[in-house]
Amino acid sequence: MEEKEHEPEEDYLQLEELDFRILKHHQDMGIDYSLMVAGILGVHPREVFDRHKKLRGLKLLKRVEKTMIRYRRNVVDRKWIKHRNHTYYEITAKGQRYLNHFVSQQEKRR
Repeated sequence: MEEKEHEPEEDYLQLEELDFRILKHHQDMGIDYSLMVAGILGVHPREVFDRHKKLRGLKLLKRVEKTMIRYRRNVVDRKWIKHRNHTYYEITAKGQRYLNHFVSQQEKRR
């Protein structure tokens, strides 16, 4: 019974490899925005915008409220505080659970 609790729900079947790549990015890099994710993963920005919307709708990612970013000294010249100009996302507990399940299934296939 305990193993069943960690298995994903039916909406897991709506996910594709790119969705898991995006979840993995957020797991590894934390909070990030669509254009940055697209650049790092080498995917068209529109595709990542659409995937972020999908993953948020499935509650696998959540939107991070706009806050101020405080730069550390000597990291960004002449900048100390900046508004976030993008929509930022982070992985949720459910997203983490789905990603862990996906990774474990991939490892079983090896």
